[in-house]
Amino acid sequence: MIKFFRQIRFKFMSENKTGRYFKYAIGEIILVIIGILIALWIAEWNNERHERLDERVKLRQIEASLKSDLTIIENAIKTLDDGIAHVGLLDSLLKANVKPINDSLNTLFGAVYGKRLIELNTALYEDLKINGFSLINDDAIRVQLINTFESQYGRLEKIDAMEDNINTVIRPYYLENFNSIQFWNYAQPNDLDKIWSDTYYHNVVNYRLITLQVNQFIRYPETKAEVEQLLQMISEYLK
Repeated sequence: MIKFFRQIRFKFMSENKTGRYFKYAIGEIILVIIGILIALWIAEWNNERHERLDERVKLRQIEASLKSDLTIIENAIKTLDDGIAHVGLLDSLLKANVKPINDSLNTLFGAVYGKRLIELNTALYEDLKINGFSLINDDAIRVQLINTFESQYGRLEKIDAMEDNINTVIRPYYLENFNSIQFWNYAQPNDLDKIWSDTYYHNVVNYRLITLQVNQFIRYPETKAEVEQLLQMISEYLK
């Protein structure tokens, strides 16, 4: 094709047809520019297509990760409900000074002890932060992603840190005054009468109840709702 154009230019020049040569040259330049623009458009279209494919892959991965997190949160809520019920019952018994003598009381003691932590998946989100949110084309999904991971997941990380602090209060007392300890489930007092009349232990139980109610009981359902909303948005976007 280039050889063909050169032959035409050479013919015009050899025949001394300068006017026609310049018109042809201008036309050739225009054709070259159009060709470049078309090539750029094709390259941009191809790049956009690859980005959208990458976006779908990433959103599918995030969707799978969020579904796994949702199961973790739902299980944590169920466990938490049982824990609050047990610790709340023990708190009521201690305040009323009603001391049932049976093994089920050890289940209530056990519910007080142990860190209640959940570990959610943030690796894909952190990767997205590093490589840029521009991969996600939908503004609403980007905003919801940031809100879910930075806000809700961030609050749960703070709860995990609080659990460490709570454990520093409860753990020494339990190691000194209980045996056969199973986190969240069971603890047998060395001297039931001693701990039952111990004001410090009453405060420990009440403290554990308040922290469960104020921290996890509020935050877990909030996070669950945000994850469900994000999953719905991703699902609808990928359809």
